[in-house]
Amino acid sequence: MELELASETLHELTVTTKTWEDFKQKVEKERELVYKQEALALADVRRSIAMQIPGGRPDCPLSGMEEEKTRRKYGVKIADALAEAQAGRTRGGSTVKREEENNSKFSMEEGKVADFGELDDYHGGLVDVIGLPTTLDDLYKAIEEEHCNREDSDKSFKPTNYNTETTPKYEWKAVKEAQLRRELSQGKRTIRAVEELMDDERVKQSGLRCEEVVALVLYTGTDMTCAQDG
Repeated sequence: MELELASETLHELTVTTKTWEDFKQKVEKERELVYKQEALALADVRRSIAMQIPGGRPDCPLSGMEEEKTRRKYGVKIADALAEAQAGRTRGGSTVKREEENNSKFSMEEGKVADFGELDDYHGGLVDVIGLPTTLDDLYKAIEEEHCNREDSDKSFKPTNYNTETTPKYEWKAVKEAQLRRELSQGKRTIRAVEELMDDERVKQSGLRCEEVVALVLYTGTDMTCAQDG
């Protein structure tokens, strides 16, 4: 599950917090800071801010903001520029096309309509949609619990990308049990062992962790439909 935070940050939060609520609040705060940093890094936002900063020299471009009186005066202008940049993106300045134009590209099955959110939905990330994992210090265990120990773990569903019926628990077993992997690896479907994938040079170069590889195997199989439906 993607939290948009570096593993080092998550580890530090894990060892420095005593309660779940405290940990959750700190994770949300860190995610908020990440989103703001990403927004401030956008070229049009940086330009809007730079246009409001007076004076400056090549060797010290922000020297015009050294005096308190100047900061008070232009601080409001910078805030207004940020607000205008955000308003422009909310109005569609980031080129959000109509769903009728995009649906054919993202639709997996005729008759289904993809859901399109706003910019705030994107910045909210998966956590705002499905919440945090139950075990943040062991994401592998969290993935297993979400597939095997939930009310819907044995609820059957039929994916759109494979002509079969399955359950979340069965899909977890398909990834973990060698005999079942061999039985299900037929036709266009091939389930490779996680250990084999971890030894792949491309996986090593990308720095993927075991739980990330497991999540990829699950999502690219029949479990894709279950994951998309939340």
